[in-house]
Amino acid sequence: QFLCIDGFPVLDADRSVLTTQNLLSFERNGFIRIPSLLSKDEVTYLKGECLMSMEQTKSDALLHALNTNGEELAAPFLQHFNPWRSNAAIAKYSQSARLASIAAQLLNVDKVRLYQDCVFQKRPGDAPTDWHADLKMAPFDT
Repeated sequence: QFLCIDGFPVLDADRSVLTTQNLLSFERNGFIRIPSLLSKDEVTYLKGECLMSMEQTKSDALLHALNTNGEELAAPFLQHFNPWRSNAAIAKYSQSARLASIAAQLLNVDKVRLYQDCVFQKRPGDAPTDWHADLKMAPFDT
């Protein structure tokens, strides 16, 4: 089911955001850019909330990087897991019925469920991220 958070109801207009070309592009390439999905003000606001959340969880992210990569390996990035749990603004977007509806359309399913959200932080000087697949990290059989 979609969880409707204040300010993000699913509108009929949201059901027509994606064109057939968008859907085909997503199917072929695995990603899509929709410039009109969020306003510039929303992006600016969400960026500020993410930066604030990352500062609050910095020690957890550093510890995770150390546990994952070891002391000898430079971390390619920091991961800040589930910021929606401690930041209401991020939760509003993570649990948005509107965004869930669009995600379901892209995946050609009736509904989607939030498994986890994560902010990936690439800092200046971080090691390169090698080509990899994340399937072993979340092996869903759907």
